Amino acid sequence: MSKAKSVSSKVLVTSYERLAQRVNVQLSEPAAQLAQRCTVRRLEGDFEEDWEKLIDEAQETGMVKVQQDGDDVTFIWSRPADDE
Repeated sequence: MSKAKSVSSKVLVTSYERLAQRVNVQLSEPAAQLAQRCTVRRLEGDFEEDWEKLIDEAQETGMVKVQQDGDDVTFIWSRPADDE
């Protein structure tokens, strides 16, 4: 009989994906959802290119306004109108 080998695969996460996940977690917080805004502080290890991409993608939706003040990035949105 042959022994089955355990194969472990590592999932590599890019710096952009880590940033997007961190921002998404903060945007999903109940307080942020209620206020329809969330301020996220840039961290020392964040890459400027990642922030630029994230902000561009958020603004491309047309549903999110982004304000920058130093290391703080504030995302502001409105709830879509109900179709009922």
